[in-house]
Amino acid sequence: MPKKVILLGLGDVYWTRFINKFSQALVQRGHPCVVVLESRLGEYQSLGRRGAYPGCSVYYLSDFVNDYRSEDLPCTDVFPVYCDYLRQYELGVGKYLKHSFSDISSYVSAFADFVLAREADAGILISDTVSTGISYAFNRAAERAGVAYWGLSGSRISGHFIAAGTIDAEADVVKRIYEDIVSGRIPVTSEEESWARRYLESIDRIAPDYMKSDILNSISLSKYFRARYLRALLGGVLYQLLEPKDCKGLVIRPSPVYAMLGSLWRSISRVFKARYAARIFNRLDGGEEDGDYYIYPIHYQPEASTAVGSPYYCDQLSVIRNLAFSMPAGTLLYVKEHVSNIGFPSVSFYRALTGLPNVVLVSPQADMKNLIRHSKGVITLTGTAGFEALLLGRPAYYFGSVFYTYHSLATRLGDWSFVRELLAKKQIVESNAVTDTCSYLIAYKRYCFEGVLDFTKDDFGISEKLLEMVSEFSDLSPSGSA
Repeated sequence: MPKKVILLGLGDVYWTRFINKFSQALVQRGHPCVVVLESRLGEYQSLGRRGAYPGCSVYYLSDFVNDYRSEDLPCTDVFPVYCDYLRQYELGVGKYLKHSFSDISSYVSAFADFVLAREADAGILISDTVSTGISYAFNRAAERAGVAYWGLSGSRISGHFIAAGTIDAEADVVKRIYEDIVSGRIPVTSEEESWARRYLESIDRIAPDYMKSDILNSISLSKYFRARYLRALLGGVLYQLLEPKDCKGLVIRPSPVYAMLGSLWRSISRVFKARYAARIFNRLDGGEEDGDYYIYPIHYQPEASTAVGSPYYCDQLSVIRNLAFSMPAGTLLYVKEHVSNIGFPSVSFYRALTGLPNVVLVSPQADMKNLIRHSKGVITLTGTAGFEALLLGRPAYYFGSVFYTYHSLATRLGDWSFVRELLAKKQIVESNAVTDTCSYLIAYKRYCFEGVLDFTKDDFGISEKLLEMVSEFSDLSPSGSA
């Protein structure tokens, strides 16, 4: 019999709808399924009632918290919930949490061990890329139990998605794929080479799928008047009225009313802060000649890749300030705002940037590819801009966990006393003799899976591909039917 598939859902509408649909698709295909949810909140926000998962074992963190004696909580480190700390305080609702972050970390760790112990015959755990305390705890518990973790996220190349084991493991996996290509063990096919050439030729017109979201990129408040949001608001109110016990068991988020009001207020204040920010940005697109500048793209926050992949550098003002005073003589730092982030930072954040030496604020609408092409390189925490810089033959300097650590033009920054020295070194090469660009791009493509991950769709737009992957995994598994 195939091993069980655990579906771990975050406590939002999107994951609840996906699990509600995908769990039944698994059962119909003969794959035993386990559903794990943070609470019943997402069910009320998407279905208006409690959910049903026929043929599945179901676990709720909220039930576990309500039934678990607080005096029995294990002593765990709090790092797994650092991303939740950053997220809740960035959203302005951290003060409404019912538990301390020490207790939250203990609850999610104990819950992950509890589920994996009860479901000892599980083979795959499908969830979001590690982005919250609960996904972090389950990722580590799955690793200890020998269960494959598939963390779904968008890819840096359009039309593809990722099912990652961990953020940290990406570099090792992609490096092995690259070495297989350049050594000739698994050579590039003519089809792959043709795709890579076309991709590089049209790179100025290409953007990852996750950067195309109208909702994320829009400053307008119109999304709060859409049927989906109003349904979620009504569902949150029903949940709080009809499920007081389950609501009491919420640990990673405050009660839904506080959370939604906090989100609304953040969006309203964003409109005014974005208008202020627009007045101080420079519209620079890069010239025909190479310039004496590096580019630092501001990251959207709160966001998983920085909260988990670069947790010690999430204070972007501090990072930019240190970079400004680490620029080699005669070199500028172009700080480019992200179209999805403009207006979210405080006005004091933008004001502080304008007072820094060597810093030029660049509009979100500026041509990023052209800026990269004529720069001395990109400095990023974990961003896509570093990946694009390497494709354009420019150095990429990074602080967090990225998949391109093996690239000859990639340099990790950490010790500030050496940053100026590292930036002053000439790293731009005239040819790609050290790291072949096409092989680098193809290696990453082989790491990804074809399909557009769309969180707004009930099946994420990739359910058929996921079912195929699960079936293939089961056939290869020692306990599978093959």
